[in-house]
Amino acid sequence: MEPFQKINFRQKRDFGEIINATFAFIKQNFKQLFKYILLIVGPVQLVGGYLIGSAFKSLIYDRSNPMALYSHNTGLYVSYLILIISGVLYAGVITGYFKLYMASEDGKITIGQVWQETRSRFFPLLGWTFLIGITLTISYILFLIPGIYLSIPLCLGFVALTVENKGVFDAFSRGFEVVKDHWWATFGLIIVIFIIAMVIMYAFMIPLYLIMFAFNMNSLNDPSKASNNLLSISNIIRTIYMPLYYLLALFVNSIFLTAITFKFFALVEKKESVGILGEIEKLGGQENEI
Repeated sequence: MEPFQKINFRQKRDFGEIINATFAFIKQNFKQLFKYILLIVGPVQLVGGYLIGSAFKSLIYDRSNPMALYSHNTGLYVSYLILIISGVLYAGVITGYFKLYMASEDGKITIGQVWQETRSRFFPLLGWTFLIGITLTISYILFLIPGIYLSIPLCLGFVALTVENKGVFDAFSRGFEVVKDHWWATFGLIIVIFIIAMVIMYAFMIPLYLIMFAFNMNSLNDPSKASNNLLSISNIIRTIYMPLYYLLALFVNSIFLTAITFKFFALVEKKESVGILGEIEKLGGQENEI
């Protein structure tokens, strides 16, 4: 077994180094981190995915009415609420893990520690979710460009909220402070991570598209089977694909959050040299002991 080598978040990194550090961190922590994500967030995510899959049956059976999905469909709205809660829990788990990892020496983190961090962050993260949701919604409705511009510092503000333990409004301003003069570089990183995420998610959907194509071809050959084919497709979507899709989303989102966290601390280090100052203090303390 290879000896544990902790990955330093507080370090200056360029674009390529951030990408490499992101996947190195996920590879190193995959087993432990995703076990905790599945245990804490997985059940909630599965329920939300199942309910959304069930809600889509309305659209499948009433394709002539595009609003069938939303008409008298309480389950859909409940599923959205569940997925919001799942997203908040997920953000708490992964960012809590980041904080614990940064403070640890050997990378050994217990689920009890992660759960404690998640619980302590739940309501601040819920408040942040609604604040940012409202802010971005208004920005995108009024003008598209301001919405895009605000998205970048708000992504970094999220790290300030969770890992630096800033208050909601302090985190809001911290994001703008950190990204100042580095907006385009951060935007470029987010675009690249977004493309990687979309490739993974669309690759996962290819088998479903093939199944739907096969069922449709079968219906053309034998129209009497169309109703049964629709039922089969809806059952596959509801019971298999939608729950697994939302579990996969947890993994994909971790790539994004890890990259953003590395970018945040790379910018903080460039502007404030926090990591270097910390190392100097450690060396000074060791010399005093001698």
